[in-house]
Amino acid sequence: MVTITCRAKQLHLTFFLCLALINCIVAQTLPDIKIGAPAPDAVFQNLHYSENKVFELNKQRGKYVILDFFSKYCTVCFLSLPKIDSLQKVYKDKIQFVMIGPDEPGTMETYQKFHNKLKLSLPVAIVDRDVFKTFGVHSVPHLVWIDRAGIIKGITISNELTRDNLELFLRDGIIQRDSTFLKAAQNSYDNKRPLLLYGNGGEDSNFAMRSLFSVWKPGMPLGSPSGVFDVVWKSYCRQQGIEPPAMFQTLGSSITRLYNYAYWGSDGDFIWKQDKKEQLYGNVWPKPVFEIRDTTVVQPDYKNGKNVYNYSIATTRIWKDTTEQLKEIMRNDLRSYFGYGVDIQFRSWPIWKLIVIDSSRIPHTYNGESKMIKNSKTGIHLQNLPISSFVQSLSKAIAFMDDVVIDSTGIDYNLDIKIDAILTNFEDINAELKRNGFALVRSTKIMQTLVIKDDNR
Repeated sequence: MVTITCRAKQLHLTFFLCLALINCIVAQTLPDIKIGAPAPDAVFQNLHYSENKVFELNKQRGKYVILDFFSKYCTVCFLSLPKIDSLQKVYKDKIQFVMIGPDEPGTMETYQKFHNKLKLSLPVAIVDRDVFKTFGVHSVPHLVWIDRAGIIKGITISNELTRDNLELFLRDGIIQRDSTFLKAAQNSYDNKRPLLLYGNGGEDSNFAMRSLFSVWKPGMPLGSPSGVFDVVWKSYCRQQGIEPPAMFQTLGSSITRLYNYAYWGSDGDFIWKQDKKEQLYGNVWPKPVFEIRDTTVVQPDYKNGKNVYNYSIATTRIWKDTTEQLKEIMRNDLRSYFGYGVDIQFRSWPIWKLIVIDSSRIPHTYNGESKMIKNSKTGIHLQNLPISSFVQSLSKAIAFMDDVVIDSTGIDYNLDIKIDAILTNFEDINAELKRNGFALVRSTKIMQTLVIKDDNR
């Protein structure tokens, strides 16, 4: 139970929860909470992992507090826990960190597994989603820095959680955001409609075919990609009884992401996570190789708005397969702007191979209902499913976010398999695999690779 008092005027904006990601859309109602304003009064009941079971912000005067909002879907949040825990121990007499998670199925269970495995000392409060709205949380990780007078000194993501910033905080300084993700968009934006059409994110006029390529700047709206390359977006349109229009757009994208969309029709993050329909996973290396003179242009800088772009394309005339048509137009646009040459080559890359080391331990199925019982950051539990489903779940583990996992078991029957491990930890995962008769070994595989070069013409 949480009691909240907040007089700030509420604004309505829609943003997307992350990195890493991420890819989970939530609509949030944001109050006018800002640096220099008093923090909302909040009473967090049933605080876990703390001697005090109640945490009242208005009774923390004289103390420095950092509220760290997270969700079970946020990879960055869980990867940051060891760092936050170590900082809490260093500043235990000066700063109180409190983890704040939404009261949703699996949140406390996931956090508890990390707490036990990593031996954390951080207190955690599980709260109603209204608390997230009260504190203006529209994406996570989201840190609210509150000084000893109850005044907000910073609203940041976890990148700003440094020793220098903590020392500045203790001197009552303002913690500057090293990211513009928390800035509200100046114009409303609906990802189901083309960018700039009828005032969507700005003004535009009618058109028959349009491709818009622009430089992203701090304060501009940010949004997940929408359009023909996004299966979720197309499914949403059809659920609403709308025929998906021939369009695609992405806001705040790096050069790497733009080239992945133009050539593979998929972001590199989704290639890592297995795109069965296109059979990209294991056949395409998710990272383009840049063989160019100036590699600094590949690094996105959201703080200063460098090397970050918006791209939107829409047409009313389809003259071939929609996806291929838009990919072809996008490739031409990228070539026109950046001037790079592109070549698809076959190159050898390191992978993990899943192999059988003890066939007697392989968990054959008991022929129950075919279902995924659990697939989270704290384990995988599949019932009567093929080895391909298990490898797909395994490949999505945080420990393999930059690796490709390939099935080399030769198993052609279904399994009932349970992996009880923290999926950020390779050793933990491999120990569970060995218990089930499997192991991961390093190998290589030749995959299609997008090679981007300077055009010497």
